[in-house]
Amino acid sequence: MELKFIIKIKAEHNPPVFNEELGKGVVATQVIDYKVTEEDLSSPTFALHLIEQADELLNEYFEVEIVKLEQ
Repeated sequence: MELKFIIKIKAEHNPPVFNEELGKGVVATQVIDYKVTEEDLSSPTFALHLIEQADELLNEYFEVEIVKLEQ
């Protein structure tokens, strides 16, 4: 079963369109093919795996830099 992860900036931050094909605020998409059944989708263990996968994608695409500003 293929699931698509959409990495985007939240709408409340009024994001721009980075790519017309992806839509407003979408930075990237990732399709992952899981060997699971419909029943597996409601499993708490699989739900936790999906959350962990989403966190990995966020870390892969984004970083936060802290820069000292001159005063």
